[in-house]
Amino acid sequence: MKRLEGWEQRLFETIDAARARPYVVGKADCFRLACEVVTALTGEPSRWPEFEGKYHDEEGANKLVQQHGGFLVGFSSFSGIERVGIKNARRGDVCGYADEKRKLHLGICIGANVALLGPSGLVFVPLESCFCTWRIG
Repeated sequence: MKRLEGWEQRLFETIDAARARPYVVGKADCFRLACEVVTALTGEPSRWPEFEGKYHDEEGANKLVQQHGGFLVGFSSFSGIERVGIKNARRGDVCGYADEKRKLHLGICIGANVALLGPSGLVFVPLESCFCTWRIG
C-alpha cells in the first residue's frame, strides 16, 4: 500500500472534516477516522463499511476487536499495515493511544501531535504519549 501523490492535501481535508465531529461509538469513532485516512492517503477502498452498524457501544466494539485478534493485531490484520516504532511515526500514520482510563484509541499523526476524536471533536495529544504506530505507505 503506497501513498498517492497529493496525500498531504487529502490528509489535511480528512482531518479538517473531522475537526468538529464528536466521537460516537460505531458511527464517528477512531476506527472510522483511521479508515478514512488510509483511504485518503492510498486510494484503497475503505474498510469502514464492513464494520459500520456492527457495534453500537464500547462492549460491542471490544468484542469485534477481540474477534480480529485484539487491538494491536486487529488493525494490522484487517488493514495489511504493519506496526513500526513510535519514533518512526510520520504525518498520516495511525497511532495507538491509551487514555487516562486505559481505553485504547486510534489517532492520526499530524507531526509532533496526534489527532483523536473526542466528545466535541478532535483533541490533540503529543506523539510521544502514544504506544504504537502503523505506517501508512
